[in-house]
Amino acid sequence: MSSPMATSTSCTWATWTACRGPRHCSTRLLKGEKRPIVPQEERAQLLVALECVDYVVIFEERTAERLLAALQPDIYAKGGDWAMEDLPEAKVAAEHGIRIEILPRLPNHSTTDIIGTILARYGGTNGG
Repeated sequence: MSSPMATSTSCTWATWTACRGPRHCSTRLLKGEKRPIVPQEERAQLLVALECVDYVVIFEERTAERLLAALQPDIYAKGGDWAMEDLPEAKVAAEHGIRIEILPRLPNHSTTDIIGTILARYGGTNGG
């Protein structure tokens, strides 16, 4: 488990956000060898730049269960592609009083959607 990459000085609703490490990168497993497009360190920097995020932790376990049990944040946020009943961390969160927030997905904003738009518009050209 890595130490926090960075901190912000104020927080309104989120405490910890976790990114999977490169060894078991869930994005790569789910989407293929060419993914993720944005490296984990850059994704972590984007998240920690949000005023409501105190810490970002990059971890290599398959799930965040051990991380949640150790850190016991107030809130654990997951992307909108998850359903509450499918979260492997739900039991640990409940045991420690951690609130889970499923963040809504914005239509046509996923990396998969953006790649599809670029390919549809430009195909094999250089964008000209």
